[in-house]
Amino acid sequence: MLEVRHPNSPPHCLAFCAQPSAQVTSHRFDVSAEAPSRRLEAWQNRPGNVLDLSRPSSPLEQPFFASITRHTVGDLRFSDIYSDPVQAERSIARISSDPNRNHFFFSVCVEGDSHTMQGRYATRSEPVRSKILALDTDQPISMRAHRHRMSTYLVPRALMESIMPDADALHGRSLDDTTPIARLLIAHSASLNQAIGAMHAQEADAA
Repeated sequence: MLEVRHPNSPPHCLAFCAQPSAQVTSHRFDVSAEAPSRRLEAWQNRPGNVLDLSRPSSPLEQPFFASITRHTVGDLRFSDIYSDPVQAERSIARISSDPNRNHFFFSVCVEGDSHTMQGRYATRSEPVRSKILALDTDQPISMRAHRHRMSTYLVPRALMESIMPDADALHGRSLDDTTPIARLLIAHSASLNQAIGAMHAQEADAA
């Protein structure tokens, strides 16, 4: 298992495809100020979360910890997320009552074990491990997220559909780190996490 470090300082994130005049806005949230019994609930209820979360049971588990730093340029968002293991699901019932249905998420696991797609809304019958995963917020999904540090790219549906008319077919598509292109994407996301805080919006766009 790869070691995943708790961030010691606010991690930095990517703003991409920025308009020349766009400003990068940043926001950090973590659960450390909450009582241990309320940390998962606080993580579940953080602004922008679109998944229902539960914690895999373990008699030896430590108090839950998770953090997110979100950078936004216009309608685009890049987040750097650390989380202890969780079971994550976006159910049909959640989708039907959720206004956040007009985006795609692309997640890149830069540290830690791969995610495993499993459960009643898994896109395949057998568990599938992935380092890179595409999610359509208008479709259900189930997955087990191991302890990880992950970069996520939030892209408006209109932008994705202007590039790919059948963009909804991307939902659940995944890559492990066994191909050169996947390893390149993982390394690029990890390096951007370290450098993006010193970039202007135009530099982030070029990155």
